[in-house]
Amino acid sequence: MKVYISPVSDRIGLRSCARIAVICALLILTGSSSFAQVKTKRTVHGSSIVPVPATVTWSAPQNINGDTDVSLNGTFVAADNVAGSATTVNGVTFSGLTDFSINPATTSDGYFSLSGTNGPYSGYGSPATPFANLSAEYQALLSTGNFGFGNSVMTLTLNNLQVAQTYLVQIFFNDSRGVTGLQTMNVTAGNTVKLNGNTTGANGGTGQFVIGTFIATSTTQSIDIQGDPGFGTLVNGFQLRLNPAITTAATVSVSGRVLTPDGVGLRHATVVVLDATGRSRTAVTNAFGYYRLDGIEAGTTCAISVSSKRFTFPTRMVRVTDQLTGIDLIADSGR
Repeated sequence: MKVYISPVSDRIGLRSCARIAVICALLILTGSSSFAQVKTKRTVHGSSIVPVPATVTWSAPQNINGDTDVSLNGTFVAADNVAGSATTVNGVTFSGLTDFSINPATTSDGYFSLSGTNGPYSGYGSPATPFANLSAEYQALLSTGNFGFGNSVMTLTLNNLQVAQTYLVQIFFNDSRGVTGLQTMNVTAGNTVKLNGNTTGANGGTGQFVIGTFIATSTTQSIDIQGDPGFGTLVNGFQLRLNPAITTAATVSVSGRVLTPDGVGLRHATVVVLDATGRSRTAVTNAFGYYRLDGIEAGTTCAISVSSKRFTFPTRMVRVTDQLTGIDLIADSGR
């Protein structure tokens, strides 16, 4: 993905680059020197920035087994039991989302909205095992839910997010009746993951949950839920957590070269490195296009942008875990 900036003038100043980098999600990456690029769009008649929705990175679906399925990673934000009463599983309290008279249905804490639903249902449990072996609290979470006819789409919207914060979302799917077989479900937010609401397709069988992580690019994030044709659409519960931040007092440097599309070093270009807290550092390239920025806190993810009178550059996201050298920033095109 790339940052696209419409040419309002012949020059984009340092402040504009910093504003773009702030609103861009600081995508936390694995590995010591991995990169990603974030797409935004600048309007022609002003300086407003339209962030592109974050892409959620989904884990592999996990079979429902017991209370410890409920994630405790990071810091709790909110959790809700769809169409059921409040229940506490593995120390996490799922509030009851029961009022579906308004579409979208919104939880009392304001963190979740659910649209495209057809109605609540409280019969997704079973007296048969393995469902019957689950704790009463977990059964309460998985027995209720909201359904959609056919392969209709439900949209779960996460609200009140903090831009550039890393979140974890966990979603539960279960239909232990066995009347619809595997009850396959597709969850999409940039990427799609397929889950089963009943892994055995038999009475008493249990479903699956999935965990996704993302960095918020705006105060809301939408996730579409859709059953395969003939199975219907279903969701039982969900929770939202802040992922823990990595903190360290050690500082490192980032260095490299700013290049034209033809690979020629670009002099007098301004390089800006911005971290998730809003702290920025700048450097100006020398006659051969080289730059170096010191004092960057290790264990952070930074946005690197370039300001030039002649060229536009994509904003690059860098996971800084050690000294980084050879970070070349290549122009897209001339102005």
